[in-house]
This record gives sequence, C-alpha cells and structure tokens, in this order.
Amino acid sequence: MRLEVLTPERSVLVVEAVQKVRLKLGDGGWLSVYPRHAPLIAETLGGPLHYVTADGDQVRELPAGLLHVTPAQVTIFLES
Repeated sequence: MRLEVLTPERSVLVVEAVQKVRLKLGDGGWLSVYPRHAPLIAETLGGPLHYVTADGDQVRELPAGLLHVTPAQVTIFLES
C-alpha cells in the first residue's frame, strides 16, 4: 500500500509498498492499518507514525492531522 503525508504546500513523505501503518487517533487510541483496510477518515494526534517496509520498521514524528484510508493507500493531511 502507499503512504503519503501531505501539507498544503508539499509532500512530506511518500512511501510505496508499505506493509503496515500505526498511529494514534484523535480519541487517544492506536490504529494499525494493513493493505486492503476498509475506508476510513479520522483525526490523528501528534506523535509517532510507525510504518513497516521491506527495509524494516520506520518511525516519523508528526503533528496532529487528518487521516484518509482506502484499501490501497493511507494519506495523512497536515496543516503545515
């Protein structure tokens, strides 16, 4: 699946072939997203974005944003 982190000005992160994405939702709970996940829109809290690729586990700190999930893509929209 494809992972994108976007601001109105630029792409912050674009990763292909992601096997798993894990991040904290606005209600404080953690969400793990795998390929073919059901569509979802949710608020996220600031904190670590964990994702897994063929190279292993990756972590990136992000501010709060908006999450959009489709079966083939995870997109996180940030204000800046």
